[in-house]
Amino acid sequence: MSASPESMTLRQKMTEGEHLARELIQHLEQGFLPKVQHVRRLTRPHPEAGEEELREVTLRNAVEEILASDDFTRQLSQRVRMFAASIEADIGRIVHEGQ
Repeated sequence: MSASPESMTLRQKMTEGEHLARELIQHLEQGFLPKVQHVRRLTRPHPEAGEEELREVTLRNAVEEILASDDFTRQLSQRVRMFAASIEADIGRIVHEGQ
């Protein structure tokens, strides 16, 4: 993880905020959503006999992966919000000092 926004310049905060936002988008598109789509496919009925137990274990593991991915998503989105709030505060100070 990167340094806290309080120890950065506005430019550094904007660069890091952009990096984190891109990382979040990439994670959602390439990690989280494919896992959710996989679970959706697993939960569709399959008439094949003898697959029920395998599907249950597979489904349980897939849901555990989604939960872990969700934890990462929440942590990353919290960092994005933290940088955005810090950038907003810096810009507010600049605007008020400039008047």
